Amino acid sequence: IIPEALRIVTVETTPDRRLNRIFCQSPPVEHEGTFVHDAEVSEVLVIYEPVETAFVLHTQRV
Repeated sequence: IIPEALRIVTVETTPDRRLNRIFCQSPPVEHEGTFVHDAEVSEVLVIYEPVETAFVLHTQRV
């Protein structure tokens, strides 16, 4: 993905003010095959409606 293609949706700070979360939207990304999970990724989802995530701020943004 080209960083310039990302559109910032919002920037939020965690309640303890230690982290900033930048939520971006990207154009569709074409790829061959399936997504491959590794040590950093436990699941990849394409979502079309709100879902519960592991992190409160992420759930709120979704």
